[in-house]
Amino acid sequence: MAGNREAAGHQPVTAFERALAHTLGIEGGFSNDPTDRGGPTNWGITEAVARRNGYSGDMRDFAKDDAERILRIKYWNHRRMPLQPIARWHEPVALELFDTAVNMGVETSARFLQKALNALNRNATLFPDLKVDGWAGALTRGGLRKLRKPIDRSVLLQMLNSQQGSRYMAIMARYPDQEEYARGWFYNRVAL
Repeated sequence: MAGNREAAGHQPVTAFERALAHTLGIEGGFSNDPTDRGGPTNWGITEAVARRNGYSGDMRDFAKDDAERILRIKYWNHRRMPLQPIARWHEPVALELFDTAVNMGVETSARFLQKALNALNRNATLFPDLKVDGWAGALTRGGLRKLRKPIDRSVLLQMLNSQQGSRYMAIMARYPDQEEYARGWFYNRVAL
């Protein structure tokens, strides 16, 4: 699958492939850093997520194709926040939501989106305030469609990144050993 296409010089052509290439470029291969709260991880998939999705082997041997399958099903096509419709609206927003979901969870990523949309709805004159419940369904996507100006898309991206950065700061305040990841988090995931 992904590995075979890359070997053949395949360039990412779909929004999912571009999101996958970006996130896997950050995540890389196997890691088992004792200070990483996710534990053994390969291709952005923690051992716990891999186990819940049927993988029983050593995480060092977890294949990139298996990661791609899980990332597509559990993060790109997740029922709480399907990203293909968002990618049709504005692909950079979908890619940001995908990367945040892989790193912080789908529900957190969806809540960031809902909070940002509520701040951009012009005091509920563009669309009613959304319930910030981590379920980015039809109402959330409807709110996105009401944002038609290019500046709205740019500001939405900045708001998503700001919330992500704020969450990293809160994690480091609560767990000082996580400060080790500050540069990577902010350089690779928050910087626009």
